[in-house]
Amino acid sequence: MKIKTNLILIFILITIIPVFTDQWAPKGPVSYRGHSSIFEMWVAEIFPENSRLKNDNPICYFYKENHIKEEEDYDVTKRFELLWTEELVNSTAPNTAFVTPTGQLITLDEHMFLGSAHSIVIYDTSGILMKDYNLFDIIPEEEVFDNIVISTSSIWWRSKARYFFTNPTPEAGEHSWWYPTHFYIVLKYGKAIEIKLEDGTFFYDDLSKFQLVDSLYHEKFVNDEKWIREVSLENSSITELLMCLNK
Repeated sequence: MKIKTNLILIFILITIIPVFTDQWAPKGPVSYRGHSSIFEMWVAEIFPENSRLKNDNPICYFYKENHIKEEEDYDVTKRFELLWTEELVNSTAPNTAFVTPTGQLITLDEHMFLGSAHSIVIYDTSGILMKDYNLFDIIPEEEVFDNIVISTSSIWWRSKARYFFTNPTPEAGEHSWWYPTHFYIVLKYGKAIEIKLEDGTFFYDDLSKFQLVDSLYHEKFVNDEKWIREVSLENSSITELLMCLNK
C-alpha cells in the first residue's frame, strides 16, 4: 500500500512538470556510525526488506560500541552492546540515515522514491518512532515545484544539501557541536530545515533565519557539519557475527 501511494504521487507530479528518467539498484544492508563529544560511539545496521536475515520488513540493529583498551582483551561480544532492534516504517529501506551524537537514528527518504513518504523519520534512543514526515509536511508544494528537480521516481530535494548537528543556544558558544540539540538540513536554494532532537519537531524557513547555521554554512571548515557515510554490509555485519557467536 505504501509503494502504491508513492507511485500515485510520482504519476501526478510527472503530468504537470518536466521530469527526467532514472534507474535504481536495490538497497543492500548498510551501517551508519555516530559519536558524541565524550567518545560514546553508536552503530546502526539497517537491513532492507527480505534481506539475508529473512526479515519481512526493513529492520535496524542499533549498537553501542565500547572502547577496548588492550588489544589482547578484544572480544566482539564485549565491544558491541545491542541497545535495540526495531522494524522501520519504510516499505523497502531508507535511502540513507544519520546516527546523531545523542544516540538517535534519523532516516531520510524511501529508497527509489525520494521526496515522498518517510522523507524524514526520527527515532529516539530506544528505537521508538518519534516523527515520520513526508516531504509536503515540511516543504510547501509550490516551493517544491519551483526549486527542486523531479524525476520519474523521485523528488530530489536533498541534491547538494548540507547537514549540521549543532546547538544554537547562545550559551553554547564555540562549543555548540559538543552537545547538539538540533539537526539542520540546508537546501541548495537558500532554505533550511531545523529538527529539534528532543521531540522531533521541525521548523522550515530561509537559511538567514537560523543565525548560527547560516554562519557555519559559509565557513570553510566546521566541526558541526556532517557527511553521509554509509558502509556496505554485503560481506559481513556485526549483527550476523554476534548471531553466529550466540548460537
